[in-house]
Amino acid sequence: MEQKILVADLMSELFTKMETNGYKPLTLWRDIYPKMQVFVNYAKQNGEAYYSEELLESYRNYVLDRFKNGDCGNNQKCKLLYNADRIRKFYTVGEVDLPPKDRGTKYVLNSNYQQLHDNFIMTLDKKPKATSDISWSVHRYLYFLQSRGIASLESATMNDAREFIIEIACSMKMSSVKNILIYLKQFQMYLLNEHIPGPNCLVLFSTRVHREYPVYDYVHDDELEMIISQIDVSTPKGKRDLAIILLGAVLGIRAGDIIHLKLTDFDWETKEIRFTQSKTGNPIILPLVDSVSEAVLDYITNGRPDYDYPELFLRILAPVTPIGSATAIQYMFKQYTLKAGIERKPGDGKNFHGLRRRLGRNMLVNDVPLTTIAQVLGHSAYDATKQYLSIDNEHLKLCALDLHCIPVEREALNG
Repeated sequence: MEQKILVADLMSELFTKMETNGYKPLTLWRDIYPKMQVFVNYAKQNGEAYYSEELLESYRNYVLDRFKNGDCGNNQKCKLLYNADRIRKFYTVGEVDLPPKDRGTKYVLNSNYQQLHDNFIMTLDKKPKATSDISWSVHRYLYFLQSRGIASLESATMNDAREFIIEIACSMKMSSVKNILIYLKQFQMYLLNEHIPGPNCLVLFSTRVHREYPVYDYVHDDELEMIISQIDVSTPKGKRDLAIILLGAVLGIRAGDIIHLKLTDFDWETKEIRFTQSKTGNPIILPLVDSVSEAVLDYITNGRPDYDYPELFLRILAPVTPIGSATAIQYMFKQYTLKAGIERKPGDGKNFHGLRRRLGRNMLVNDVPLTTIAQVLGHSAYDATKQYLSIDNEHLKLCALDLHCIPVEREALNG
């Protein structure tokens, strides 16, 4: 008998599997998700909530008709059909193709620079993501010198380093330039400690650069109410999803930390949650407020599958395992926003992380000190917390200047 599964749940499981297989989140959301969403929208428009082979075949014919009518090009048609085959394969055998192999960098270093780079990277005690960023920055700097005919650091000058900074400043955001300078400063300190000859660029790489924080919107209170109203809390899935969303909205916990929460992280006597943040590596203790504790307990006692996993949140469908990626939570949240009639646009801030921005903004509006907000959100630096000032519209209005004392001619106003 064919297993019945909601189209939205099938897509969520598929994205989780793809990320587990090595697909990068950026690739999934930028390149693959839009193509998959065409199928989801087609099913919704045709009143089909559950996946079936007949639905997928009808969708394929729909894509071919669009191509014949000139509504999409050949490249678009091929991508839509390819992803339809992905859906069918995952549904029938539970597998997806592995991501394409990394073709490697075009910035190939000579043996001298490569060895210097590798020796420095081996001294780092960082998380993989940070190590990768530092590696890329040093690699790019050394390749810049190499491309100028400088085969070793001993032959480089301060002016060469300055020109590298000018080049990246002209082609990158200031936030990226700031990070690269921080990483190169660490590299320069390594060179000095190891007495490796070359220009001493410690002061140059210590140049202060102000990081740009984009102003994102957030999930507003009325929107959160609309989203929660779409959750069917009579089902195990609804109980789980409500607990997840409240952890993000009420306590500001990131999706990447929620999937790693364990049953033992909850201290029901002291009403606290204790865990280590995956982004910063810092431990954090948060109060277990009533709305969150009630939702989590309801999920544990009435919705969580009876499996001996330490992780709190499990998949609903077989095979039942812990939720494998934050992407699954992002996808789940997006489905509820769409059900609530909230229009989504790229970069609109209405994603799961928008719940965290909502909490930070609300605390700021209610005059909670910035130091307290940083502690609740687990920020290791206050600069990360200051970005919430940009979405505190109510207090920003108080900063507006009164222009009545500035003389203006009527002609100037009409000009």
